[in-house]
Amino acid sequence: MGYRSAGPRADVTEAHLETVRRMFSAEHAHDGEALAALAADSVEFDDYTARIRARGPAEFRRTFERSFREIPDLAVEFLFGFANERYFFAECQVTGHRVVDAYGGRGPLSRIRRWSIGEITLGPRILRRRDYWDSALQRR
Repeated sequence: MGYRSAGPRADVTEAHLETVRRMFSAEHAHDGEALAALAADSVEFDDYTARIRARGPAEFRRTFERSFREIPDLAVEFLFGFANERYFFAECQVTGHRVVDAYGGRGPLSRIRRWSIGEITLGPRILRRRDYWDSALQRR
């Protein structure tokens, strides 16, 4: 797993990068409460590939908890992350088996790569997260 921080204030960027790492660890652990705790009060989440939107910590939590129910063995492997004083980027690999799928299919996810781009606030907490992933792989 690669972790990197950059910018003039290494102490701030290291704390921000740790928040990003904790966000993906909470997702891997299926911990909706931890995800909500890492979110700013005005958090915005958009998964552009799946066409999912969530606003606020409670909706952010429910969105991920739904995924945990639909993919009970969901595994999120953090591959790379970058953070500076305001923004973050992360790449991960998602695997699991869908038992319920609102998008028209069931069965295994095939090592789907997902990229998350976002904004992080002092605290540090997640202010915005935008996810993009390779949807062609989910049908293999």
